[in-house]
Amino acid sequence: VDPRGGIKNKMSVSIEVTAEALAAFEKVSKKEHKWAIFKSDDSKEQCLVDCEGEIGSTFDDFKAALPDVDPRWGVFDLHIEKDDGSTANKIVFFSYVPDDYTGMDKLFYSACRDSITKEFEGIAKCIQANDKDDVDEKEAISNFL
Repeated sequence: VDPRGGIKNKMSVSIEVTAEALAAFEKVSKKEHKWAIFKSDDSKEQCLVDCEGEIGSTFDDFKAALPDVDPRWGVFDLHIEKDDGSTANKIVFFSYVPDDYTGMDKLFYSACRDSITKEFEGIAKCIQANDKDDVDEKEAISNFL
């Protein structure tokens, strides 16, 4: 409880984004890779690269690279075509914490999202995904139309 009479905000959780993880994000940001997926190390202190997608890979490749049950964070360089014919690319951050995950890290992965996205400059949208069906390209694009 806050001494001023209110309830304290949720606990702040942070994780160190490694140089390797920052470099993987930069590759996506600079259009050298299409996507990157990240995970925590076993000690819950560092954000590590899990895998990366080459520039020619697709959203389906990104989705398939996510584990079925284990939590991950991911960034994807989303190509958007608007009704007026204009196009844009936006980097979308996914916080993937499946409902089926039974480990103790469920809250940890959700809570670390803010500390990671502060390090990854240029994120246009953060999406919480509770299963693979929530990792949806058309739904992500709809955020920008």
